[in-house]
Amino acid sequence: MSDFLQERVIGLILIGLFVALWLCHLPWPLVAGFLALAAGLYHAYLLGKHLAPHRSVIAAYALGLLLLCALLACIQTVWFYVGGLLGTTSDAWTLVLACIAAQVLILRTPDAGTKNTTLSDPWTPKRTILGIFLFILSCLCAGLVLNAALAAATTASIRTPWQELPLSVLPAIGLTWLAGLISIWKVRSRPLAYLHAALGLLSVCAIAPIMYRIGYGFDGFLHLVGEQVLATTGTLLPHPPYYIGQYVFVTWLARLIDLPNALALVDRWLVPISAALVLPLCLSLGETEIGAEAFVAFALLPLGAFIATTPQSFAYVLGLAALLLARGVRTQRVSWRAPLIIAAWAVAVHPLAGIPFFLLALALCLSGDREASWPRSRQRLAWVGVVLS
Repeated sequence: MSDFLQERVIGLILIGLFVALWLCHLPWPLVAGFLALAAGLYHAYLLGKHLAPHRSVIAAYALGLLLLCALLACIQTVWFYVGGLLGTTSDAWTLVLACIAAQVLILRTPDAGTKNTTLSDPWTPKRTILGIFLFILSCLCAGLVLNAALAAATTASIRTPWQELPLSVLPAIGLTWLAGLISIWKVRSRPLAYLHAALGLLSVCAIAPIMYRIGYGFDGFLHLVGEQVLATTGTLLPHPPYYIGQYVFVTWLARLIDLPNALALVDRWLVPISAALVLPLCLSLGETEIGAEAFVAFALLPLGAFIATTPQSFAYVLGLAALLLARGVRTQRVSWRAPLIIAAWAVAVHPLAGIPFFLLALALCLSGDREASWPRSRQRLAWVGVVLS
């Protein structure tokens, strides 16, 4: 039996066992929960392995988790709009559908391109010591920023958090990015590049969620109330034409965590943590070569869009992630399915913000394969996508 067939069989067995336990209502919640977790994690592994070939196991698996969440959110969004109720029951069968969709998506994945030879410089004691030192420096600086934000946390209404923070915060943020720049330039390690970029983004994006104890911005309160109603009743009436892609994911994740005040906690940190983890991941997976300017360019983004959880901000995170990931389609390091799945999630979250990203991601995917049987038609369609976006 081939490896591909073995993967399919194992996945279907996990799905079947979970469905059997769920339909029979057997008093084995722990077993059913374990099988659901195993089925989800296994299919995330399959998605990452087949849609991001020749990438590291950890990076591919992280992408697989993101894609599985995107499939689950899109399916639950469709279920909401057809009038279904969301809850533990819908969580069960939508997970089954997401796993089946994962099986379908990996049916005809293209052969992987040439193996990644990026960052092949041999490790030396000097580079190792420098990398460890710079990473510790970056962690200390990011920790100083977050600790200062925690110490300045308030319930008062303030215009800007910067006036409440000590003067050492801005130099610490600058040192965090500088350490990342030097590390990428001298150490040339993809994992370190990712970690430095994640710390740099988090050190900026987490300031407002920490400092504003009640909440930051007016829109966030309205969206949180909508998510609370959806979590309590299973639906929203009348059905809003926007935002459901975020609402269903927040309520699903809150049910999965099952902690006091989990819904408010997930809502507060969804966008800052997603920006810090997902954007560097998709840049790393979509890049053929890692240059210092690529990861440090995140410091030039208008990070104000990533500090508070709103559907528009979350759609920006997902849409930008799809564009960064679509760059890997040209070298066949990423399947075209991956960026389009993430872009579709952005559309489900906020259509006005997500549709332009989807069209641009589609254009990149169409123009990526120069050896297609109909390259000119693909190029024309790509230009149409750019113009429409």
